[in-house]
Amino acid sequence: METPHVSAAPAIGLDSLLMLQGIDDSVERDRGARKRRSAMIAALSDLQRAMLAAEDPALTLQALSDLAAEEPDAADPALASVLRAVVLRARLEVARRGRRGD
Repeated sequence: METPHVSAAPAIGLDSLLMLQGIDDSVERDRGARKRRSAMIAALSDLQRAMLAAEDPALTLQALSDLAAEEPDAADPALASVLRAVVLRARLEVARRGRRGD
């Protein structure tokens, strides 16, 4: 019968655990930011298709408005910059189309 192997790895300290939790938090924030960015780009594409087909864009504008309502939240500065640009574009389209009633 074999004796179980016991690892001599040092115990992880509280500071290390807190640091790992912070990394997990930033990964989750970036994942959520990417999903939000993709959803806004899809909604902008839907708006473009609706406008080209002379369809009523009201539902798409509402979805776009809802997505653009929150402030961008990404840990990665490059991702945050891209997200801010997409949010700005979405807000401009909502303001422009909402004002004209198209």
